[in-house]
Amino acid sequence: MLEKKVFKTSNGVNIKLTGDVKKDQVQSMLDSCVSDKECACECDCDSIVMEKIEDKIVSGENGKVIISLVGKDIEVQEIQNALKGCDF
Repeated sequence: MLEKKVFKTSNGVNIKLTGDVKKDQVQSMLDSCVSDKECACECDCDSIVMEKIEDKIVSGENGKVIISLVGKDIEVQEIQNALKGCDF
């Protein structure tokens, strides 16, 4: 089972993934997902949201992965909506 929590930070939004998740898979998916401001993965990305993302950082370890999306005006609800289709 995978638990996804999204929360606001001072410079964007963090996504905390806990459970059955592998860090390298998340990194690979994220690299293809938000390349060139377009969504190339299963996530329900919105082009307006994609343009807000200035940087993406994956940290943590297998079982506990944090995705940091850096940018201005990124909203938690926007990211929660995009995550609905993601296959981590």
